[in-house]
Amino acid sequence: TVMSGKDVVVESGTQTLSDFSWWGGNNYDVTRAMGPGRVVTLNLHAVMAGSDIFVPAGVRVIDQSMAIMAGNEVKREAQGAGSNGTLIIKGFLWWARNEIKRAPDAP
Repeated sequence: TVMSGKDVVVESGTQTLSDFSWWGGNNYDVTRAMGPGRVVTLNLHAVMAGSDIFVPAGVRVIDQSMAIMAGNEVKREAQGAGSNGTLIIKGFLWWARNEIKRAPDAP
């Protein structure tokens, strides 16, 4: 993702997804990929960029990324106890930020 972005729906059965963003970023929706006992890893490397990550209720978010003048923000409402799976965020961030948010509930 270079100076652009897109909406990415992470499908059920996905265990790992990787991306590099430079002056851009994507919107990742992992609601279909999560579920009880599932572990999904996002390897998101970013330079002066960032992405929004949408998770369903109950997902435990673990940040294992390395950041320089950067970081990941896990919104309080997005952090669950793990009853709906675990999302691991990895990657290198430089002047970058990923924001993990609770996905809007489906009607």
